[in-house]
Amino acid sequence: MRALLLALLLPCAAWAQEVARVFGTPVTAAQVNWKAGEPPAQAARQLRELVLKEVTPRFIAQHKLEATPEEVAAYARWEAEFKRGDEQRRRTRLEQLERELAAGSADPKKREERDLLLRLRNFDGQLPPPSPQVHAWWIEAFKLKKALYEKYGGRVGITKWGPDPVGATEALLREHERRGELVILEAALAREFWESLAREPRMPATKPEHIDFTYFWLKPPVR
Repeated sequence: MRALLLALLLPCAAWAQEVARVFGTPVTAAQVNWKAGEPPAQAARQLRELVLKEVTPRFIAQHKLEATPEEVAAYARWEAEFKRGDEQRRRTRLEQLERELAAGSADPKKREERDLLLRLRNFDGQLPPPSPQVHAWWIEAFKLKKALYEKYGGRVGITKWGPDPVGATEALLREHERRGELVILEAALAREFWESLAREPRMPATKPEHIDFTYFWLKPPVR
């Protein structure tokens, strides 16, 4: 009976094990979905997300990077204009496809495209109104990346959302580690956590124009 109880309790104890501390708050194995002996890659990613959720608001507040009402309004204007233009382009294309299909076109790709555009039109009608808070989060994310790169420099990756200062992010977290504000207690988890941050990005920025942290909604449109 005692052996059975131990067998049942040991996994629970391991799940509650403290694997890290972030600003003095314990992080358990359950919070990063990790068990000792398992590959730590996924747990390291979850730990990084958890750490960044604590670190980035502090950095934003410390460097006064909060989105201003003027910035939120500028983003809202850009989004509304972009949405109008996109809806007009899709409406024009839908009308063209409807004419071609009504005229007897048997191209299955045109029918598939027409059906997709109809679904998108219905989806647009179900979207909630734009949220100023979401706009503010976008703006602060861009301001954060720009400020991080200006402070720490380092490697930059290219993503569909713009440049990502991966080297600066690593430097910021190392700074918190030196202060004792980030402590990873499990050796395998710590090794994967820091090695993943030190890896080269999938698409490294190799040209100065790649390292442009201007808001994409303030850049001139590509012709």
